[in-house]
Amino acid sequence: MIDYFLAVAAPPREAADKVAMIAKGAGLDIDGALDATLRRFDRLARDGIDLGRATFATEFGRKLEYYSGLVFQIDGAGMDETEPVAGGGRYDGLLAALGAPRPVPAVGSAIHTERLLAAVERAA
Repeated sequence: MIDYFLAVAAPPREAADKVAMIAKGAGLDIDGALDATLRRFDRLARDGIDLGRATFATEFGRKLEYYSGLVFQIDGAGMDETEPVAGGGRYDGLLAALGAPRPVPAVGSAIHTERLLAAVERAA
């Protein structure tokens, strides 16, 4: 089951359907998590993001341990995926790990300006 799950890489809604099928086959109830994920996809689409050009990959993750939720990466067309234009995600537990008295909801991202410029120049 883990191998099937980690092999999912598709446009977001198609990926969610595949994950739902894998969970159902394994007898797992992940409806709440899938509903939250689909609501996130709906929100992105309402905000003008073309989800048909996005890939949701279950094996993707940021390499920093403090991320605690959705993570993302933006690649430039024709550019090496190991050098993304931007990336980030949720890290709700980071401040508590650094000494805050309670978890603090947090999200962050970074844009690599030199890569963004290269992507814009390629597109022109």
